[in-house]
Amino acid sequence: YQHYDPKYDVWPARKYVGDSIRYLVQEFHIDGLRFDSAKQIQHFEFLTTIVKQTKEIAGEKPFYCVSEYLPDDPIVTIDRGG
Repeated sequence: YQHYDPKYDVWPARKYVGDSIRYLVQEFHIDGLRFDSAKQIQHFEFLTTIVKQTKEIAGEKPFYCVSEYLPDDPIVTIDRGG
């Protein structure tokens, strides 16, 4: 998810994840996501972006996002607007 393709002005892996979640929300009306082993995602802004996009897609319907982060670290609970 760290690769940026300047030719197409896109982050391919991030776009793939976003498109996949959009499909699940629109077609199957899922109401939440769980990110297992979120510690492996090195950039929290990626999770924040995905959560914001997903909540926009879901509209007024409540949408829940949960992450598992082991070992515990309070830094991950800071509100980043997602």
